Amino acid sequence: TEERSTEERPTEEHSGESTEPSDPTSTQASDEKPQATPNGKGSVAETTQGDLAQQAVEAAAAQVAAAAASSETNDVGDDSTAAQQNDVPWSSAIAADAPSVDWRDLAMRRFDVKRSMPQVETLKDWFEPVVGHAFEIHPTETRLGRCGQIQVNSIGRLRAPLNDDTTLRMELDHHNRVRIHVYCGTVGVTLAYYEHHQYCWAAYATMRKPKEVLPSHAALTSTDGARARRSEVRYGGPLELRYRDGEVILSRGEIALVRAPLPGPPNDVYFQGQLAFPGLELVRTHGFPAAENPLPLVWESDRPVELEWDKQLAAGAWTETLPDGGMALVASQPKEKSHVTTPLRPDGICLATMELRDVSPGTGVFFQSTNGRRNEILRFVRNPHSGRTCLVLRGNDDAHEHPCRRLEEDVEPCVGQTVWLRMLFGCATWRWWISVDGRHWAESDLGWWNMPGDIASIGVQHVANRENTRIEVHTVQVRRLDALSSLASDELLTRARAAYDLPNLPAWLDAIEPHKPAGVNNMEWRRACAVKTLSVGATRDLSHALLSWLLDDAAERDLPIERQLQLLNEAALIYDVRDDLNLLTQFFGRYHSLGAASLSEGRRPFSTILEPMLTAPVASQQAMRLAEQSLMRGELLQLLDGRRWGEALAFADRLRFLHFDEQFPLVDWAEATARREISTAGHLTAEEDAASLDVPVTTVTRLKEDWQHPYVETLNKSTYNMLHELQALLDSGANEDAAKLLTAIEPGSWDGVAPAPSDSRLLVSLPTALRTALRENSELREIVRAEYATLARLRIRQAIQRGDPEAVRLAAVQFEPTDVVAEAYRWLGDRALDSGWFGQAQAWYELERDADLAGNASGVHARLRLVAALQGRTLGEAVTAPVAFGDALMAPAEFEAMIADLVTHRSAASDGGEAHSDSRPSTQVERIPLQDVDALQVNVRGRLEGQLGEDPRREMTRHVRTHAIDWPGRQMATLLDGDTLFVSNRFQLAAYDSQSGQRRWTTPAPPNRKMQFAQAWTNIAMRPTPRGDSLFVRMLYGEQPCLTCVNRADGTFRWVSELPDSEAIVSDPLWLHNQLVVLTAERSDQQATVLRISRLDSATGEVVDRLPLAYLRDSWWQRRNASVTQLKDGL
Repeated sequence: TEERSTEERPTEEHSGESTEPSDPTSTQASDEKPQATPNGKGSVAETTQGDLAQQAVEAAAAQVAAAAASSETNDVGDDSTAAQQNDVPWSSAIAADAPSVDWRDLAMRRFDVKRSMPQVETLKDWFEPVVGHAFEIHPTETRLGRCGQIQVNSIGRLRAPLNDDTTLRMELDHHNRVRIHVYCGTVGVTLAYYEHHQYCWAAYATMRKPKEVLPSHAALTSTDGARARRSEVRYGGPLELRYRDGEVILSRGEIALVRAPLPGPPNDVYFQGQLAFPGLELVRTHGFPAAENPLPLVWESDRPVELEWDKQLAAGAWTETLPDGGMALVASQPKEKSHVTTPLRPDGICLATMELRDVSPGTGVFFQSTNGRRNEILRFVRNPHSGRTCLVLRGNDDAHEHPCRRLEEDVEPCVGQTVWLRMLFGCATWRWWISVDGRHWAESDLGWWNMPGDIASIGVQHVANRENTRIEVHTVQVRRLDALSSLASDELLTRARAAYDLPNLPAWLDAIEPHKPAGVNNMEWRRACAVKTLSVGATRDLSHALLSWLLDDAAERDLPIERQLQLLNEAALIYDVRDDLNLLTQFFGRYHSLGAASLSEGRRPFSTILEPMLTAPVASQQAMRLAEQSLMRGELLQLLDGRRWGEALAFADRLRFLHFDEQFPLVDWAEATARREISTAGHLTAEEDAASLDVPVTTVTRLKEDWQHPYVETLNKSTYNMLHELQALLDSGANEDAAKLLTAIEPGSWDGVAPAPSDSRLLVSLPTALRTALRENSELREIVRAEYATLARLRIRQAIQRGDPEAVRLAAVQFEPTDVVAEAYRWLGDRALDSGWFGQAQAWYELERDADLAGNASGVHARLRLVAALQGRTLGEAVTAPVAFGDALMAPAEFEAMIADLVTHRSAASDGGEAHSDSRPSTQVERIPLQDVDALQVNVRGRLEGQLGEDPRREMTRHVRTHAIDWPGRQMATLLDGDTLFVSNRFQLAAYDSQSGQRRWTTPAPPNRKMQFAQAWTNIAMRPTPRGDSLFVRMLYGEQPCLTCVNRADGTFRWVSELPDSEAIVSDPLWLHNQLVVLTAERSDQQATVLRISRLDSATGEVVDRLPLAYLRDSWWQRRNASVTQLKDGL
């Protein structure tokens, strides 16, 4: 791995002859220009930047062959022996039996910096000094810890081999302006990092003189297009350097940052400048995605001389026909500018590409409108700071020199004698890219704005008063942005009107509509005209409006997600968002909308759009965070809910890799949950490849306290054993045994819950599990119905005789397929009715009606009518048969008279119904049709004044201010009763006239109680509950919320509850079975919280009794939310 040819090996005698790229004498861009001759042949130095394209392959091939045939040791000692190679850090990667890993398996793997980081001695194994250059390694502190660092002005040669089957993985820090020189012979690539230039990586095609280390010639050929910045490389993380198929590739994760051509595998890699290595490793890998295919070719000419050229030549300027069909514009001592142009003939929205050779400072390329305007020129100039020829945007002047920063300091748009130039006009913006080979492209500038529209041709020119200038055109191409252009048919595009000089969309519509051909659909015509207008250019405002309309139209037509992503990718090329953060946010918001839409198709919402967002060719100086939390949350929950644990882990790791997990703790919870499930199950689902995920399936991950659901449920071991024994019998098909087990369960042995056998996340009680098994297994149900009816009748009647409701309920579940269960439901319903639990009674009678196989429907109907009447309602038709209650028998007329009397005298609010305090009807709410929603108006009905809570600016819950939460609105509750609107802000209750907005009264502060902070119990509204002439409402006074009873006539307090300071009223008051009840929570000595249902005396507020419901974890107090919904038979 240390083999290098004698010709390229740095030695003492050449150590002082390194030619820095900044030396003007080492470049062609000096004041000594080749003399132009009448036939156009100028003398060019043998070693020029133009040789990059012509001589690279031959030079590299010869030197690679020499390197393969030569085996010399390096200058710092004989450490390339086989024995020593076995001791180097990369020995396992280059061993003959070393396995090759697919690149995807390593792409998102982070270095375990907590375990170890390369120190000084380790880096000395990785790098060797270069004769004639400084090389020092010192320890340093980085954001990840202490590691080794190559010092400023040092150059070290990488000793590890970077072959076509190895990858150098590295995490860098303190590495601004670092340069990595990769050589195949004398041809090379230099990768440079510019932290101050938007954290940009750039690649230069280079050449070096034999036996030298630093390049003598350089041409910019690739930039990262903000991919490094969007992937948050500034916060650290692995980078990967590899050689594949004629390319040097620097990547981060799954994204290639820069690619640059190299004719063969590298035989020298040098690191120059200060950089620390928190992580470094060499791995054997295979595969990496090839570069994207170029855009579709509309037309191409490799014989430009045959194109139609409009020549405007001054004295001393001429054109030449070249042997390969190229065309040259040459000038010698011209007094004026000259130019030649050729029509673009665009077919849709297009990119123009030119291959140029022998370019001289003072020549340039431009777009020209139909009226001959060419205000801006892409000019080749001499950079006085480096002596290189660079490409910059200039006005229509005669400058041939322009100061640019050197590549050692910033991205330098330097070119060789051969340069490929790609240009795009759109949204009044001109963007351009340069390349050494027409495949790898660099964008050194954000483009130019306020360009005129109606672009018709492209041309080349030279400046005046320059001694000798020359520029050759060898290829002209036009490629189409196919996704955008294909929104309209080619036939309709030829007929479309390009209205480019209008100020806005309405004016544009007025201009194109009269020209619509007969029989053409309106929308199709608009699309065609929009594409045509964008293809020739328009004002910035009109271009943005047309582009936005096309993207909105694609979304409204529900085009496939892939097609819409292609549209966004092409729109990113022409959308002018350089300095406009709002436009940039809106543009990336379109990706977020597509991600949300993909969820409805079963796709992963954030992964679908992540790579397109990372690689979108947007030109902007604004930083845009791509981490859309709603989509990341949706995808994490989607994967966990689908039990796709491996995918969830991989997604969480991807978010960590990109630093998207910051301020998003759900990633920690999701990762821990997935690892815990994998550890418990011991394997992944069948759809996942466990070997590719690096998932530790043996370590159980304990969930943090505040990650767990606040509800504490005690699992019952007997219930668990019974459930799994029953499930095992059913799975084996032993339904007879399952029926015997099911019917043999005794009362008192089925308390509590246990995980369901089919879903460990679902906790079920034994009755629920039995009912589910009977309803899902028809054979089991038939066995119970046919063979156990007699046993069912015996069990149910024995339980009724004992007055044992638990046994009756269990038997009703066990023997559900039999007709005798109707008798159990009847008894349970009568018992609830006798106790005044009308909702429960109704539920049991409805079960009886559904299970009644003996035809006793009239008896059930009568009881349901009675329950409704006791709640002040009328249900169903009048009975026509006698009604039996035990041994008593009531005639139909007598029963109906009783029903009528009950309905008349019972309040509509009985049994906790959602009714009002008197018979006045609530104000009816009218539904507004959606199409009329614009007609709605916001009217101020009143002003909330009075007690607002202590210190409203004090934040009690994190991130309320950060996320601009409307906490006053969320904490406000209203109740509309007749013409009165009651408003509670938790510190007062106020009554308003709902029509005039005039306040009728407001409650005072309760006496002898301290007002709590305004944001205490953040975002929790406290809603008033009406009853008769009173309103019951919670307020924040004292240590915990208190319950108050307010006189609805004048707002005075009738009473304020007195509870211990350790006990909090956590729910709004409600009426249950005509009793005032609330939920209360109290911390116990064991740091658990007991949740109780407490019954209060509605006349005094005193606690009558309490019933424990459940236990809560201490994490519940972080949010303190408790909502109660009443059911017919409970809450």
